[in-house]
Amino acid sequence: MRRSEIPKREVIGQRQPAGGRDPLPAGGLEFFALLAELLQRPRRGERRLPLLWLVRSDAPDLMVPLRRFLGQGPRRRVPHAVLDADAPPGAGDVSALLRELHRQLSLEAFGAARLRFRHYPLADWLMQQSLNMGIDADDSRAALVRRLRDRKGPRTPEALPSGGDAVSIVSQVLLWLVRRAVPGVVFRAAVSGRVPVLGRHYNWFMRQQYLAPRQSVTFLGFAERLTAGWRDGEQPDQVNKLLLHAFLEDLRQAYRRRPWRPSDWRRTAYPALLIDHVAPGNVGGELVRLIGDVRTETGRNDPLLIVASGGQPPPALPEPHPLTEADEAYDEWAEALPEMRRLRRPATWLVALRPDETDTGPPSRGGLRPFSAPDPPWWSRRFLPAALCLVLVASLGLWVASRWGPGCHPSLTGQVSVEVVGSGECVGYSDSAAQVFNNDPGQDRLRTVQERIFAQNRAAEAEPRRRGGLAAQ
Repeated sequence: MRRSEIPKREVIGQRQPAGGRDPLPAGGLEFFALLAELLQRPRRGERRLPLLWLVRSDAPDLMVPLRRFLGQGPRRRVPHAVLDADAPPGAGDVSALLRELHRQLSLEAFGAARLRFRHYPLADWLMQQSLNMGIDADDSRAALVRRLRDRKGPRTPEALPSGGDAVSIVSQVLLWLVRRAVPGVVFRAAVSGRVPVLGRHYNWFMRQQYLAPRQSVTFLGFAERLTAGWRDGEQPDQVNKLLLHAFLEDLRQAYRRRPWRPSDWRRTAYPALLIDHVAPGNVGGELVRLIGDVRTETGRNDPLLIVASGGQPPPALPEPHPLTEADEAYDEWAEALPEMRRLRRPATWLVALRPDETDTGPPSRGGLRPFSAPDPPWWSRRFLPAALCLVLVASLGLWVASRWGPGCHPSLTGQVSVEVVGSGECVGYSDSAAQVFNNDPGQDRLRTVQERIFAQNRAAEAEPRRRGGLAAQ
């Protein structure tokens, strides 16, 4: 039995009218079964995802059913974006294509928490800044620092406090200093790279490999090189790779699984990108090439599954596989990938597939069932942390109630040990008259006895010290 024959039954829905079915070429169901397998995230480990290149032909186009397959899931949909390399903004440059991709994947419209990006928005924002190259270098750096600090929102100017008594004025001045000075100090510490906890996304730019960041010494110097005008001396291909690397790094961090964060395990399907009208010479083909280069050069995998549709595949690829052999093509690519990455061959990550024009195949009896992300594991549900906290608090309350009662509790200071025995009596000892075990009638007399005993003990302890002082005199 072939590997995709089992999930093949899962991508076919119930019997539908012929007018509601999407016409599929021969091998279409095999391709969608492979796609469903690649989109489903394993419970352990991660899967290496190829760049699938669909060669257009006279057979029915697969992009329309692909959009329905990803975008009409009944429950948790796959995070996905659809771009057209021949229409704006895809017809622009790589940065415009990435900006649109970021916009679509950032939407909270897929039945799960939205993907959050930190590195790519910062890199894209820096590329859109323009500094006056005619002014002093220190003034230019200061302007960039102000813009970076106010990027999340400009600070409202606050007047110095005046009026009131001395205590009120001092407190208002201190509050004013905290509001104005502390954010600047924290920002300077974050961009300096000397504080490990602060500014991790700033430090990432100094650790990545594109545009030789160490030549800038500090992040502020590197950020200045990315602004308009200043980056004219940089290699455009390296700038695009930096943007793409930052984008893929945000996806890697969004799909990172950490044991102390159960919510990370709720992402059970990889995000997908559909690019139509891709050609080796246009911006869509350039984006596909850059993704393969960044994956190979950095040696890191990312969770983005890309399906590109175009007339001709890159010339570096061998003859495309028929769509009916999608499984065999993927297995062949996965087996050869380590060697191809080591040798840094062109089109290492590409798998080209073409429909068989001689056989369109009969229409399926059922319509194509949209893909839904698998349900997350039970221990990653949102209610679980709150439920655990309630259980711990309730357990602690029951334990405290069974060990101590009203008027019978330990003290935060001193040596006090108390416990409620089976008869409900408070039994224990204390080294201070400030702590008695309960407030029952008769405890006043017990407190008087305790105070007398403590006073005698203190006097007995002080007597040897007094005698030693007299002897020394």
